Amino acid sequence: MCLSTDMATNNSLNAEEDELLALQLTFHDTGFGLLLNDGRQQTFPYTISPRLAFASAAERKSGVLIMAGYGIEWEVLDEHLSVPGLVARKTSNESWTSVQKWLAGRAAVAA
Repeated sequence: MCLSTDMATNNSLNAEEDELLALQLTFHDTGFGLLLNDGRQQTFPYTISPRLAFASAAERKSGVLIMAGYGIEWEVLDEHLSVPGLVARKTSNESWTSVQKWLAGRAAVAA
């Protein structure tokens, strides 16, 4: 995930964001929470990602921290989010066409 479109003017901010790691991941009815290595606790709605928005509760709860807390992976959903991107409030940039193909693939497997 690209954290900045202008690296020359945002280097210090990106360096600070890149140092953020998640120490703990928790799941709630409408979103997930992160305990960050700087002591903050932040909650994010599942709507931050189309795949999480369409996922079942069990699929949402299958997320795990990866890369020493730099990211979160939902293997069953083929979804990966970076902690720095989440904290910067970056949302998924997956195209609707891609989401539709993914949903069609899920429907085919379920049938």
